[in-house]
Amino acid sequence: MTIMGKQCPNCGKELKDSAKFCGECGTRASSVPKEKEIGEQIEKVNDENIQKCIFETEKHTPKNWWKRTGGIIFWLIVFFPIGLYLMWKYANWKRSRKVIVTLIWGIVLFCWSLGSYPDMSDESEELIIENSHVKFGAVYNYDLEETKDKVDKVLSDFYNSDMSLDEFTLTSDKYENGLDAYTYVSSAPQGYQIGIELDFFEDKLLGIIVKTESTLTSMNSEGLGDIQEIYSMIIGCITNDELEVEEIKDVVKTGNVKTDYYRNGNVYGICRTPDDSPMVFYYMVVACTDERAEETGCQKL
Repeated sequence: MTIMGKQCPNCGKELKDSAKFCGECGTRASSVPKEKEIGEQIEKVNDENIQKCIFETEKHTPKNWWKRTGGIIFWLIVFFPIGLYLMWKYANWKRSRKVIVTLIWGIVLFCWSLGSYPDMSDESEELIIENSHVKFGAVYNYDLEETKDKVDKVLSDFYNSDMSLDEFTLTSDKYENGLDAYTYVSSAPQGYQIGIELDFFEDKLLGIIVKTESTLTSMNSEGLGDIQEIYSMIIGCITNDELEVEEIKDVVKTGNVKTDYYRNGNVYGICRTPDDSPMVFYYMVVACTDERAEETGCQKL
């Protein structure tokens, strides 16, 4: 392309490149752009337009589905690690939005990890602690408040109401040998009386007795069945053993006036009066060692 010299914008006279003023009319020549410079400006504008067209073409070209917003959201829901990677690499989102999404998933993962770990604190503490100063050589690792909370839950679940030992009539006895006995008595919704005795030695649970405070004339009475069920539920939440109600009934039918049975670190004392008189029952569960169970003549259950 031939590059022409400058021309005077006023009169049109062709000027030399070195001319500063038009010799014809005196117009300043420096204000006149070179044709070469004009051509470069045109080429620059054309290049910018071409780049813009390329960008717009790429912008509207369909991406792979997993690079699109819908695909990224899909992976964030189904498998968030992949979703987060795709979001940061391909999503045309503001950085602040990406940070918020990442933080949300971080919080969800943290909460999930807390819930997925087992409660090691309960496993690390022994349920039964040996103590040579008590008859059966052991106590449960519960204090009074912990024990009451467990019994309250049993009563609430059984009667389907907010029942608490604090609503019962309390009688407490303290003995010189370190034994503390707390007896809670209440009329149950069905009309019979229920008594629950919590025995402690040096502030640790020694055992629990569930009993009727009035005589029951039939082993098949509703009240006796409830007492057995409550007793079984208390065993389930206090010990690491489960004594089913049917097992309790079998023991009652075959047992003597007072029989202690041993299983899995627990002594089950089931007491009944002879068949020819009005029957009074109480059910006891006490922590025990294998050695003491044998020494005291407990029968294996």
